Amino acid sequence: MSWSPVADSPLPVRPWQTAVYEQLARQARDESLPQGLILSGPERSAASRFAGALARLLICLDPGTTGPCGQCRSCQLNQAGNHPDYLVVEPDSEERPTIKVDQIRELSAGLTLASQYGGRRVAVIELADWLTIQAANSLLKTLEEPPARVIIVLVAASPERLTATVRSRCRRLTLPLPAIDAAEAWLEMHGRRDAATLLALAGGCPERSITFADEGLADYAPSLAGDILQLLQGRTSAPSLAARWAGTRLATLAFLNEQLLADCLRAKAGGSAAVRLPANDDLVALVTTLPWRVLYEYRDELTALRRAMEQPLNEALTLERLFLGWSRIVGATLSNTG
Repeated sequence: MSWSPVADSPLPVRPWQTAVYEQLARQARDESLPQGLILSGPERSAASRFAGALARLLICLDPGTTGPCGQCRSCQLNQAGNHPDYLVVEPDSEERPTIKVDQIRELSAGLTLASQYGGRRVAVIELADWLTIQAANSLLKTLEEPPARVIIVLVAASPERLTATVRSRCRRLTLPLPAIDAAEAWLEMHGRRDAATLLALAGGCPERSITFADEGLADYAPSLAGDILQLLQGRTSAPSLAARWAGTRLATLAFLNEQLLADCLRAKAGGSAAVRLPANDDLVALVTTLPWRVLYEYRDELTALRRAMEQPLNEALTLERLFLGWSRIVGATLSNTG
């Protein structure tokens, strides 16, 4: 089936998301909440978790001032994972994440049914930025004339990929990042060592920091910076580095490459580097001597490559392409000065 009631995470919203959550709770009590929301954040898992918490609140039959009651029939069904008024749509394939028109048609038909318990009906569309054009057009019809007491939440990592017509029918909500000191305290409270380093690597996102900690990123990040430096100095090759880093998650490597390049750009502009790793000092010093143009071109290439990784790719070739970009930076610089 393309939609089904599911159990959401038992975790509450993060402390730095409380203000946004409480604002939506007030709008829900006042019946002023928009029927279409586009939810995004620095990490999709955080947006998905927030969407689940919001759905839990909206479906509750007797919500309090800070959240669902946890005692009513709706809350009990939600906790059991079989609430008929909480619908979720997600890609039908992990390998090719696409939401098809038939899935949206089935969802729209389900939303026309009366609520089982007289409350709201909530639909969460995961990876909504992977709606096909036909699916987006079908969803638009429901957004234009939504059934009474229906809330549709689109979780999108890249909301700009949604069609303009769908975006125009929804309110966009971007989850905030916490202050660095609050994020460090939260990570340390949850037993994550090297919180400052992890946050720097993760662009200030605590959820991504946890992923990086679980993957041991803080341990091998200095090696990556050192390898890139050797590549720029001509002491190794892109194929060699691709073989060395085979088996590491591609999206993580691409993101870390973006962070390293961003540090170099900040340093070149006179700012300080966010990734404070000893092995990064020489890399920053070298890259800041290179022209702005080639650095920005590679930044755009890295962004496009990381987005392309959401689809199945040849891992070996993609890894090589990741490191070849650094080689091209130096090659373009030498050809322009030669």
